[in-house]
Amino acid sequence: MRAAERGDSVFELAEVVMYIQNMENEVSFFQEVLGFRVKEPKGVSNYDGVFRVVLDTGDCSLVLNTGGQAVVGEYAPKPVFRVRDLRAVRDSFEGRGAKVGAIRSPEEGVWAFELVDPEQNKYSFEQHGGMPPIVL
Repeated sequence: MRAAERGDSVFELAEVVMYIQNMENEVSFFQEVLGFRVKEPKGVSNYDGVFRVVLDTGDCSLVLNTGGQAVVGEYAPKPVFRVRDLRAVRDSFEGRGAKVGAIRSPEEGVWAFELVDPEQNKYSFEQHGGMPPIVL
């Protein structure tokens, strides 16, 4: 049950916006490497010139936006995705050509790796609990 359904909060996170420069490259990366589907805009096959793309990542959408003025890839938000089988997810991304880091344990019972997209934005993938995905 989500926090909003329990009454613990009057709001929930709806989307994370990543400011990027090349929409076509980024959409291709998220579709082909990470396997995300485009929610909006619908029916588009070439994303050059598209300002905003919403990716279906579950309850919280990932929004790619070319309207930012910040230094892309620096001081940017880093989305964290929770997965059930960290090793399988990492191996899958690496097999599709993604730049992935080593699996590490940032805290007890948590295993993680980072992935870097074509514009050097960073994403973390975490597995909580269970057997370690690596041999220590």
